[in-house]
Amino acid sequence: MTTLIAFFLSFMFLAGLLLLVSPALVLDTIHAQARSKGIRIAAILVRLVLGIALILIAADTSYPTVITFFGALFLVAAIVIAVMPKDSFGDLLAWASSFPHWAARLAGAAVLVLLWFLVPILL
Repeated sequence: MTTLIAFFLSFMFLAGLLLLVSPALVLDTIHAQARSKGIRIAAILVRLVLGIALILIAADTSYPTVITFFGALFLVAAIVIAVMPKDSFGDLLAWASSFPHWAARLAGAAVLVLLWFLVPILL
């Protein structure tokens, strides 16, 4: 499970860095895939797997209650996306991809700062 968590954290680092350096690339890709069935399935599966992994690894961390909470939050998000109408999920992604570039850069910086705190806790 630790390997899975490390893989996800690495992906989040690259995504945050990419948002910081080239937000147009990320936002345009999200906009192009907003109505894709595959992106919705991927969103559900990633949240399910990550939620389960966080819950299973929580006991071995410094803050098991916090990590269990985030794991449960990921599971709830997966369920919400699964029952959400397909058009609503597409609208949500289209809305998120319309953010201005400065906001995307700010989100990328926030991801990197969050990872700075999460990596020592989870790994």
